[in-house]
Order: sequence, then structure tokens, then C-alpha cells
Amino acid sequence: MPYAMGNEQFAQGDYMPYYMAVPPPGMYPAVGGEPVVYGPGYVGVPQGHWNSNHNERHKSERRSSSSMDSTRSAQSWRPGDGNGGKRTKADKSFAGKSAVSCMVGLYIQDMAFAQYEKVFQEPIYECLVLERQHDEAVGKDASFSTEFGSAKSMLKHAINVDDALQKISPDMIRQIALDYDGSKLLQKILSSTGPTVAEALFSILSDTIMNVSIDVYGNYVVQCLMRSKSDTVVRELGDIVVQKALPLSLNFYGCRVMQAAIRLLPSEYVASICDAIEPFAIHCLQSQNANHVVNAILELPETQRPPKAVNIHASICKHALSIATHKYAFKVLQTALGSDISISVSKQTVDRIKQALYELSYDEFGNYLLQYMIESNCYGSRGTVIEFISRAPLLTLACNKYGSNVLEKSLLHSTSQQSDVIVLQLLHQCRQAGPVDQILANVTSNKYGNYVMQRILAVSSLSTRQIISSYLLNHMDFLMSSKYGRHITRHLQQTAGTMYG
Repeated sequence: MPYAMGNEQFAQGDYMPYYMAVPPPGMYPAVGGEPVVYGPGYVGVPQGHWNSNHNERHKSERRSSSSMDSTRSAQSWRPGDGNGGKRTKADKSFAGKSAVSCMVGLYIQDMAFAQYEKVFQEPIYECLVLERQHDEAVGKDASFSTEFGSAKSMLKHAINVDDALQKISPDMIRQIALDYDGSKLLQKILSSTGPTVAEALFSILSDTIMNVSIDVYGNYVVQCLMRSKSDTVVRELGDIVVQKALPLSLNFYGCRVMQAAIRLLPSEYVASICDAIEPFAIHCLQSQNANHVVNAILELPETQRPPKAVNIHASICKHALSIATHKYAFKVLQTALGSDISISVSKQTVDRIKQALYELSYDEFGNYLLQYMIESNCYGSRGTVIEFISRAPLLTLACNKYGSNVLEKSLLHSTSQQSDVIVLQLLHQCRQAGPVDQILANVTSNKYGNYVMQRILAVSSLSTRQIISSYLLNHMDFLMSSKYGRHITRHLQQTAGTMYG
């Protein structure tokens, strides 16, 4: 069955937008046997589109799915286990980080694809294993012991840091790296000492460097080690980061280490990281964390850009319309369109986006792409979007949560002639819908429409403002009593003073 959005065609098995996805296994339309293609903006399955029996069947299949084994094993640990019910730092870390990252395992069932490549489940599983190992290590909390305090004090006041590191046990140094104050102390030491201290500290942390990298405080220590002037540390850290590029990218704190690696490590390591990310670039965009790593690759200047960045850029542009409506990926698409990696590909992508302006303007995340195109005038797209807005159903757009943002941005960046065209088209549509003054008052009292009307009065010409005000002044009492309409009364009073003063 062919799928299309704008002029973008999708064949069976291709990457699909989340709102056009083929139903997961076990779910079929209530009528007929063809997959239902439902409209943009819907996450999951719209109520009434699927037979409830198939819904229940799919839920049971998901519970028993082997692809959930890794998530289930990660969730089997609960804060306080094995510690007499007391909350430790591991508990807080689990609640603040790992619970979020465990959802990465869930999204292989819930994301845009009808089927997720099995090979990408491996780094997801590895990420979850790393997080569990980290939480178990942090569970051995020594932050309140006398020995721990003495070790931190020794490091803080040490004249010779090398000697202090040798006197303190390696386990204690690792705990210091995972501590709030301890992490700050190690960062300060690394920034004020030479490469020998960095090498000594890395030799202690090397066995547990992954645990440190995905820690809320430890990741900063790893970033400081990357900035050290020790070639040995940078080289060994680079080898580790390249080997674990995907699992680190999927982690909440590990992705920060990956971004630092892309900025700080030598070009050969950055190229290797890009090689590891490139086959899964579209998959990484779906991750709350890994999308930042892809974004960091695209932001590299031309002199530092690895060769595979071109492939990543091409993949993103190929699936631009799908990516534009994803809650994490849409930001990376903006970076891709704004980069100079391949101008010809970016221009073609903008041309395809222009064919789907209506769908994107009403989408929760797609509207941000249109705002970006208006604001940056990406490849001369501002005029096209504003022209589309002037011909769109403005009454609906103005009162829509997402469409009103696009309309307001269009008014803000349009010329006085363009804004007047939009306003006159709005008045024409009001006349077709009913009494102009009543329709305008309803829009002005709307939760989102009132911002559009405020913008109209702020940017349009004096004659246009006077026309709008003459209609709204007839409903001043209604607007004053309205929760949102009263925001505009001050503008109306100022315009009325200009008209009659």
C-alpha cells in the first residue's frame, strides 16, 4: 500500500512517520485488511481506529515480547533493594536518570517504526546493562564515611597531588569521582595540574570509566580528562568512547561525554564515532539523548567534519517530513537545514517541506520547523510559508495551539504589505462565517487567538488596526469579562484614542 505526505512517497518497509506507521504486529483495522493511515499529530493509535480485541491482543504480545527482556531485567531492581529500604545515591540516580533511560528500551515497541532493526536493540540493551552496573556501584555509598571525608580533605589540601592519589585507595577515588563535591574537586585539580596527574587519575578510573561516564557528577570528570594535555589519556579515552559510542549516546549523561568527545578529541576519533553512529543515525534521532550526539556531529565546522557526516545529513534530509514531526528529531532537522554540509540536498529538502505546510503547521513539533524557516528565511522559504499562511483557513489556524504559533511568526517577520494581506484575508473569512465583529471577538477571547490578534494590532498598518478595532470595540464588555480577551483591551483603547483623539 503506498503512503504519501506532501510529495514524499513511502514504500513498505521504509522509515515511516509516527503518525503514518503501519500498525504493529497483531493490530489490524476494525474494517478491512489494509493499514489505516491516520492524520498528523496523533501519537499511538487514535481511539476508534482499531478493533479493541486486537488492541488487547497486542498489549499481551508486548508483555511477552522477547525484545522487552532487557527492559524488564533493568526494571527488576528497585530503589532501596539490599539496603534495608533506605534511599541511597543510587536510588536518587535511578529515579532521576535510569527510570528515564529505561524508557529507551520501551520505545523500540512504541516509536515510529512498525519493525525496529534487531541490530539496534543491542546497543539499547548494552546501555541498560551499563546503567544497572552503575547503580549497583553507586549503591555502595561511602559519601558519609569518615574515610571518605578524610580522602577528600587530603586531595583538597595536597601540595603534591600525585602522592595523595597514591595514598588514597582506588575505590575511594572512584567514589570521590561520583560525588557532588568530589567531582568538582577532581575537575579543579585536572584544570590546574599537568598531564602526569591526569594520567595517574585515569589509571585509577580506567577500570570503571564507563560507570563514571554515565554518572550525574562523574561525566564532568571524564570531560575534563578529555581536555587534559596528556596524549596517553586522550588516546585511551578515545578508544573507549569509540568502542562504546552507541550505548553512551543513548544514556542521559553519557551523551554529554559523547558531545564533548566530538568537540575535543582528535579528528580520527571523531571520524570513528561518526562511523559508528552513521548506520543508526535515524534511530538515534528518536532517542531523547542520542539526538544531541547527531546534532553535535552536524554542528562541526567544515575543517573538522568527518566524511560520514555527509551520509548522516543525507539520511536526515531524505526523511525530513517524518523527522519534522518527532519530539526529539525535529531540532536536529533544523540544524541539518542550517548547515553547509550539502546545500543542494538541503534546498531539495526545503522544496519537499513546502509541499506539506498544512500538515506541519498543525503538528505539535512540525510547527517549529515552519517557524524556523520563517525566522531564518532558509533558502528563501519565508515568502513561500507566508504566502501559504495568507491562503490558509486563518480562523482555524489562529485558534489552534500550534498553528497560532506559525501565524504569529508569519506576522512578525512579514512586510507591512504581507501582514495587511493576511489581515484582509482573515476579515474575508470572518464575513463568510457570520457577523464579522462577533467572529473576531470570539477569536480574540480564544486561549491562542488572543495572541494572534495582539500581534496583528502590533505589526499591521494604522488603517488595518483601525478596521480591526472598529469591530472589536463593539464587544468591549465581552472582552473585558473574558479571561483571554481582556489582554487586548489596552491595545484597543490605544487605537481608539488614535482614531477619535
